[in-house]
Amino acid sequence: MTYDMSEFALTNREWHVMDFAVSRFPDAFLLGSYARDLHTHGLACLPLGRRTVDADFAVEVATEGNFSELVEGLTPLSGTGLCFTVDGFQLDLIPFGGIESEGIIEPQKGVTLDVTGMREAHEHTVRFALRDELVVRCPDLTALIVLKVIAWDYRQTSTTKDGEDLDLLLQATSSGEYEEEVWADEESGDLVGWQPHCIGPFRVGRRVPERYAPDVVARIRKIVDGDSAEAIVASLQIQPHFEELARERILAFASGIDHALEGRDS
Repeated sequence: MTYDMSEFALTNREWHVMDFAVSRFPDAFLLGSYARDLHTHGLACLPLGRRTVDADFAVEVATEGNFSELVEGLTPLSGTGLCFTVDGFQLDLIPFGGIESEGIIEPQKGVTLDVTGMREAHEHTVRFALRDELVVRCPDLTALIVLKVIAWDYRQTSTTKDGEDLDLLLQATSSGEYEEEVWADEESGDLVGWQPHCIGPFRVGRRVPERYAPDVVARIRKIVDGDSAEAIVASLQIQPHFEELARERILAFASGIDHALEGRDS
């Protein structure tokens, strides 16, 4: 599916780095704050989130040598070995595929990144048509939520932005262009008592066991339960009323996973 995002605000530098990435890596897909905002702001009509100063793209590679060939000629930045500069704008390239070991990549000694869920995200992308005929691929909302759950689990002690992004993405599941799908799903509505802010997350949770291997599903389910779920909510640093809504969205997502698993077992 392709969504018209020709009115989505981008500076010339932002547009240029995305155009460069799409042209240089045709099979890559967009991640990070831009992918988040295309869903949460562009489609769900929620306020823009906190935007980072880099563009993130994921690329599937078979070996470390393949990745080195892909980035040959790019200007690297110091640090992880995944960051480059294009006309002064930072481009982060996240490799996945054959170079993974149990979902982990190590681009440089001692530098690791969890890319669990990238393969499934690659299989479930949507297209956004930006201005000047630039089309970028992004994970669909379900895949993006799963990637954010994994990111929060892996980086929870070093940043709060993953929790903030996750809450915004869960809000998006029941908003804007996604809202019509919510009200059309009578079964999910009945199961969550027609609480509008819970139907979308519940529906997304139901899709998780269909897409991911059992061990990944079990990990995701553990992250959004008990103390971990409370830690996500606490990281948001918001008023108690909004904390409760965020908690209910996370629990609805978890409940959707449980419902799908129970359906498989019955």
